Amino acid sequence: GPRSEPADDYGAGDVMDRIFDAATDLFSRKGFREATSQDIADHAGLPKGTLYYYIASKEELLLRIHETVLREGLSRITQAVEAGGSTEVVLCRVLCEHIANIRRFRSSIVVFNEELKYLSPASVDELTELRDAYTNRFVEVLSDGVAGGELRIPNLRVVSLLILGMLNMLYRWYTVELNPAPELLGDLYTRLVLEGVVDRSGSAV
Repeated sequence: GPRSEPADDYGAGDVMDRIFDAATDLFSRKGFREATSQDIADHAGLPKGTLYYYIASKEELLLRIHETVLREGLSRITQAVEAGGSTEVVLCRVLCEHIANIRRFRSSIVVFNEELKYLSPASVDELTELRDAYTNRFVEVLSDGVAGGELRIPNLRVVSLLILGMLNMLYRWYTVELNPAPELLGDLYTRLVLEGVVDRSGSAV
């Protein structure tokens, strides 16, 4: 049935942001299963009844975190691709944006990677289009490089997924203490992707 109106006015303009931020923080620190609805309400400074006026379930919040990570990331790497340039320049720009997103939204990225298993199949299906669009941006960059004679890649999608897999583990060690600039990491990753770690003479770089 319809949700009851909240008893008090908490400022509808920002209340969902407070709930979202509270859930992101708690899911990243405690995990989705351990963080209760009461925890989220308390962390957001809201009565539990008000929480359920704005959301139907914890999973709704988990899905929204995943959607936000994908939409924000997709928007930024799309701009990076559309700015144009050589394959090396575009790839480096895309990698830098991906890495900057990890630093900017680290708690959300932790939830994105660690708590996906708690989404229902229907929720996972809702994310498929966004996930595919994100991967396809990497495929597009590599495909342009192949078409222009800059790259030779036997399977564009597999290589794109390998790059994303390598990048997506960054959140495990990319901390305040070990926090190189995204531009430095982007350049390093670009070198790893395009050149490898062994020079033509066979000696380590």
